[in-house]
Amino acid sequence: MSMFEYKTILLPYKPSVFQSDSTDIQEMLNVEGQQRWKLSQIMVPSTLWGRANGVIAILERTKA
Repeated sequence: MSMFEYKTILLPYKPSVFQSDSTDIQEMLNVEGQQRWKLSQIMVPSTLWGRANGVIAILERTKA
């Protein structure tokens, strides 16, 4: 039976992709992918004012 391990990372996020200070999420996920992490899910945390400044990526990989 395969065992899995999980990891969460906070990815900074701006609503507009045209903002010059937006983080390249694809690049960050590719770095994790090189370490065998696979994106499982992305969650947008709720905030008091309804606007999040980041998303939470849940990653998984087969446990060695």
